[in-house]
Amino acid sequence: MNNDEPQVNVEKNTESYEINLSDLFRVIWQRKLFIIFFTSIFALSSVFYSLSLQNYFKSTALLELAGDSDFTAGSGASTGVGGLAAIAGINLKGMSSDKALIAKATLNSRDFFRHISGFDGVLEGLLATQEYDPNSKKIIYNDSIFNIEKGWVNKDDQGNQLAFTFFEAHKKFLSAAQLSLDFDSSLITLSVEHQSPEYAYFLADLIVTEINNLERIRAINEATRARNFLKAELSKTEVLDVRLSINALIQAQLQREMLANVRENYLLKMLDKPFVPERKSRPSRAIICIVGTFFGFMISIIYLISREFLFNNRSRA
Repeated sequence: MNNDEPQVNVEKNTESYEINLSDLFRVIWQRKLFIIFFTSIFALSSVFYSLSLQNYFKSTALLELAGDSDFTAGSGASTGVGGLAAIAGINLKGMSSDKALIAKATLNSRDFFRHISGFDGVLEGLLATQEYDPNSKKIIYNDSIFNIEKGWVNKDDQGNQLAFTFFEAHKKFLSAAQLSLDFDSSLITLSVEHQSPEYAYFLADLIVTEINNLERIRAINEATRARNFLKAELSKTEVLDVRLSINALIQAQLQREMLANVRENYLLKMLDKPFVPERKSRPSRAIICIVGTFFGFMISIIYLISREFLFNNRSRA
């Protein structure tokens, strides 16, 4: 008989912890005012929180890699250019993926940010923006960081800002500007997000322009150095076959330099130019309010269930 008593007690305790669905709805109905009050607090808090968030606008551009076939396809010179490029070790067919990676690496590089931050308004918009005035369409800067009349509050002798380190400023730039690649279609999407729609457009357009300019300058310099080297080697040899090969290489470098000089969009060609966005990209205030209200409702239900069925049963046991 003594061995059966613990088992009976366990069964009784198990039954005492069972929650009846009708009891659950009864508790919820009896405490409906508490649920409404608690949920309303979360709903109002989510509304005030969503209204306190600043609007962000995203300017996007759809880009295409500027392939060398644009100048040679469909012409009688295409075969010759392809042959010269092959002799020079330039793989035109496999250049798309290489150029895409170059574009992305250039955007993310510290050197590119150092270059682009030298343009007027770039650092001010990234580091000192406090809010955006849609009526005047102007950025309101944080006076403790930047003043329109006096410039940077904390600055060195050259007038450079000291409020943020270079790496902190670079991190802010990477969070604002993003470049996504689609290797299947060879399309690139550039997006810039900021409180000011005008600044988002300005920075997106500037990024594309300067990536093209820097790559153009690099290609011209490399082609010029290669051509000078080949000319020096040409003067050293009298062997006809070697001279013909060197002349072909020189022509290939001239072709490369010509493309860099005459092509405005050397690396990236705009299919859909950046624009001044009219609608905000975030925050989604409706979703914030719905999630906040639902979260408050669930917390109130969980609290009532825990208080009524768990704590009370433990106290009775």
